[in-house]
Amino acid sequence: MVDNVRFACGRFASVRAGYGAIRALAEKKPDSRDSKPESLIEPFDFDAAISGLRRESVYRPIRLHHRAVAALMQLAIEEPIRSPLPTEPFIRYAEVLEYNRTNRELPFLYGRVPSAENDPTVLRIVNDPQILEIARRYLGYLPLRRRLRLQWSFVCEAPADQRMARGQTVRYHYDSDDFNFLYTMFYLTETDADSGAHAMIPGTHRTKPISWLFGRTWRTDEEIFARYPRSNELLLAGPAGFGFIQDSSCLHKAWPPIKRPRLVLQIRYS
Repeated sequence: MVDNVRFACGRFASVRAGYGAIRALAEKKPDSRDSKPESLIEPFDFDAAISGLRRESVYRPIRLHHRAVAALMQLAIEEPIRSPLPTEPFIRYAEVLEYNRTNRELPFLYGRVPSAENDPTVLRIVNDPQILEIARRYLGYLPLRRRLRLQWSFVCEAPADQRMARGQTVRYHYDSDDFNFLYTMFYLTETDADSGAHAMIPGTHRTKPISWLFGRTWRTDEEIFARYPRSNELLLAGPAGFGFIQDSSCLHKAWPPIKRPRLVLQIRYS
């Protein structure tokens, strides 16, 4: 019941802002003398990040150090992957590629690497002082809820309806995950329009039609581009290590990989 209330209220910008203000009043200010671990993310401009989030719903790029990219790639290739379907067994990367070559009607679409949830490198990124500072400034408080997902999206010929039915977010939608929230995502493979890049409509964390805040959170491309010029669409593409911070209450989607699989580290702060 509580989670349902969080998800329902998180649709509205006024609720998110009010929740942040209330949390800020109750929060103890951080001690600047506290020791901070070395960051695995290259330094970036905090003021520009906050400005970009408020104006466009996104700030990019942020860049992950190459040694972290290499460590997470190795983890994702060697460790078991879990499909979103609980009936499907754990399977490793090479086995997925072989499976999809022979099972075109019901391919393995995507899956997370569960062991990442306890991996030291991943946890350093989740608790990175730079990202936490941006989250604190943007949300108004230091987020205690931090959910991570190291996830593969695989090349296959599945249509959009099949992908959506199995939880792959290839249609435009907005998130409503909590009273207030912020996402960070890093590409761990080179990612473009042919390999599952993230697309979005900048600024729609505050400019969605009122009617879209009720009912379903997803929209067809026809609905999106009847409301917003197609030229507004922003495709976030980049090399391995490219990352961005996003207010995911904006309209966004993932393009399905058609040439290369995509590996991402996604972190939700709330």
